[in-house]
Amino acid sequence: RDNVDLKVLAWGNHFDKSNDQRLLSNHLLQNDKGFTMPQLLDCLAEADLTLINMVDWRDWDWRKLFKDPENLPTYLAIGLEEASLEEQLCFYELIQPDKRLLDFWCGHPPSVNPDPPLWVGQANDQILVHLHPLLKTDALFSEITAVAMVAPLDLGKYFPFLKTGLWSDRTLNSCLLFALWDKPQTLKALIERYLMVAPLDVTSLQARDGEGMAETVRQTVFLYEELGIFLLEGLAP
Repeated sequence: RDNVDLKVLAWGNHFDKSNDQRLLSNHLLQNDKGFTMPQLLDCLAEADLTLINMVDWRDWDWRKLFKDPENLPTYLAIGLEEASLEEQLCFYELIQPDKRLLDFWCGHPPSVNPDPPLWVGQANDQILVHLHPLLKTDALFSEITAVAMVAPLDLGKYFPFLKTGLWSDRTLNSCLLFALWDKPQTLKALIERYLMVAPLDVTSLQARDGEGMAETVRQTVFLYEELGIFLLEGLAP
């Protein structure tokens, strides 16, 4: 029935009676087995592998579970901040088990004094920015090089992983995408390129604030990383 929790919460609006394959392959697959986070970690340990992080690691942030994460009870705030990555992931799943898929990065345990992975929150301007290869299409290249185009650029037309359109500044997008087309660039190089492309404020015709423009590029890069458009490679300072 339509009000059964399995149908409402698991099948959702995507349930289509005319398409049995989606239901069979995702919900009724024979011998399929679900895993909790502790079970996943046990499997990695048995295989002599170590967890690096979740692919969608931003969606596993326990801070997003609280209305005011900066004012948690001391024991809880300290406990979670000092917890290992594995413990934080298990805590998230215990409080909010909303992940149907567990996509993760893993590798062999490092042997000697490993440096911790560098994530976006720790990134400096030397971080290396890659353009997702699925965006390197002739159609997108034609659009970012069309000088007569003035409308905002909609990356949602070209990137299949975006659920909705992404309309954004054409000048900034063209500047970033064109620079990354043939090879990755450091964040610093992208900032310097944008400073050359748009040096003047359109209202006052005075030189733009360099740090303000640099922050615009940084926030755009980090947003596009979150959406999967850019892939960031952490480099040591």
